[in-house]
Amino acid sequence: MKVILQENISNLGKVGDVVDVRPGFARNFLLPKSKVMLATPANMEIFDKSRDILEKAALQLVVDAKARGEELAKLTLALESLASDEGKLFGSIGPREVVEAVAMAGGKITKQEVVMPDGPIREVGTHEVALMPHADVTITVTLTVTAKS
Repeated sequence: MKVILQENISNLGKVGDVVDVRPGFARNFLLPKSKVMLATPANMEIFDKSRDILEKAALQLVVDAKARGEELAKLTLALESLASDEGKLFGSIGPREVVEAVAMAGGKITKQEVVMPDGPIREVGTHEVALMPHADVTITVTLTVTAKS
């Protein structure tokens, strides 16, 4: 199914790109969230008329995300969790706990914006966690996990 992107989508394209996606992805996710429009001749004309507005909006989203990212980069994140004597956590620390740590440090982020490429944290220590407030903006923060007494 050919669609026109109305915003930048990671691993798919930039505003104005005509891409081919699976019908289910378009119907169930992209179209309901107004991220794309079907690539028909009539829609192509409509999009060409509103291209400048959409590109400015996309650029503004990136600028806002960079500003948010600079604020998030200043945060010091720390969590306490139950752990064994060897430093292994009872359980793990995932995106939900990272969101709570950011909130305790005075920031705001959603669970979908937390990227943990190595999976959940399962040991006490210092760990790097990536935060993506936008597809084009990635911030790496340090999370210190200590054993709860």
